[in-house]
Amino acid sequence: MKELDWKEVAVRLRTLRKEHRLTIERLAEMVNVSTSFIGLVEKGESGVSLENLYKLSQVYNCSIDYLVTGDESNNIRYANKPLSQLSTAFFGYDESELSFVADLARFIRANAPTRDRFQSEL
Repeated sequence: MKELDWKEVAVRLRTLRKEHRLTIERLAEMVNVSTSFIGLVEKGESGVSLENLYKLSQVYNCSIDYLVTGDESNNIRYANKPLSQLSTAFFGYDESELSFVADLARFIRANAPTRDRFQSEL
């Protein structure tokens, strides 16, 4: 049986945090832990409880197995990074807040100039 390598877990967690464009402070707030704890975990100097692994898997939309082993075969991560980043951005929103954001996005899409025209106006 292979030993758990917290250094490898740390690299995955740090990479995922950066992919999701989260600060250590925001991640700590989402998982309800201290920023110093996140720092220790991302350096591989501290392990993570099952409860916190579960919270991290929810934030990153991935399996606990992926966080621990790096095995992609059972990973449920979204292949679409922007969608995954949006999911992280709205983590913790209640149903009415998510509904409002969805309505706002539909309004913007229907009323905003096309992306090409918008970028050319910048």
